[in-house]
Amino acid sequence: MISPAMQMVGSSGLCGSGGVRAVAQGMAALAMVLLTVASVRAADRATSGSDPQADASAGVYRLYGGFEGLPGGQKQETRDLWIKAMRLEAESDLLASAAVYEEVVRQEPDDSFGYWRVSRNYYRYGDELPAASREEKIRYLTLGAEWSARGLEIDPECGECCLYRFSSMATLATTRGVWTAMRNAKEMSKLLDRGIALRPTHADNEWNTTLGNLYYAASHFYRITPEWFWLKWLIGYRGDRERALEYARQAHQISPMRVDYHVTLGAALLCAGTENGDSALVTEGVDVLSRVDALQTLRGCDPVFREHARGLVANPESACTYSPDGQIDVKGELARGQRAQEEEEQRSAKRRKGTGRGTATTVR
Repeated sequence: MISPAMQMVGSSGLCGSGGVRAVAQGMAALAMVLLTVASVRAADRATSGSDPQADASAGVYRLYGGFEGLPGGQKQETRDLWIKAMRLEAESDLLASAAVYEEVVRQEPDDSFGYWRVSRNYYRYGDELPAASREEKIRYLTLGAEWSARGLEIDPECGECCLYRFSSMATLATTRGVWTAMRNAKEMSKLLDRGIALRPTHADNEWNTTLGNLYYAASHFYRITPEWFWLKWLIGYRGDRERALEYARQAHQISPMRVDYHVTLGAALLCAGTENGDSALVTEGVDVLSRVDALQTLRGCDPVFREHARGLVANPESACTYSPDGQIDVKGELARGQRAQEEEEQRSAKRRKGTGRGTATTVR
């Protein structure tokens, strides 16, 4: 049984969605899922008389061995800020929590830990905003990307910074328009690879770890994107189904209790199996997906992933284009984007020709 304190301190085992569509449309994926506010609060209410301040304090001791393990943890003022920021985050007051974390950074500017906590809150807030709030989403997702970039400047080995910069950039891609964001694809693939190579050890709890979420994100990233050789030349990376399967296995090994990790592993197995005509992989994929109903529900979105598992078992051929957002026509999205770019270039050429500046033949 996972304690409310462990769920409260920085709960962000993500159930949301925007970034996976970004990859699926040809550039990047936010392949983590965001823990819903409702499920966090339900867990809090399950503990009669629970004191959020006391729970946050207990969580710090469980996760970090005491406040001494946090930046500035020996100072009472800084300890109080950490307690307040984590309590506000646990209550899903993400902007207020981010403001307190920013104060921690001002006091401890040389440690990346505070930077990625700020980044995560801004990313989560922006990701949860409705699509209609486009400019506000862009504002907070941009802040999320900027704060994690600052953390990487302070500490190039900050794996958490890699994760939340990737996540923010991926959701920005879906918000602004995927094709116009292609220029960031190479950086985003490098963030995932770099984050995994760093093997970060941070864990909010036994089922929500930075390294597990990086593997999970990378599995979506490399499975859904086509393996076309020219795609690497165009945007800096291309799909890799074998790599996607290996990353899915790694994520599942770290947190085998996660429903979404099971679904991602099953999808990677079915994709590789159907693409390569490997019946053993298909059988293994169906077996993995068939086990999700027996898993404990940890997050509010787990029932949705169970439905996804049943859909994949019924239609294994859909696995390569599966994302938590549903089936996506990756090749169609890329083709539409390329056509749009070509049409814009043709319009620009006509405008140049109309002004007499288009070609050398206009001057004789």
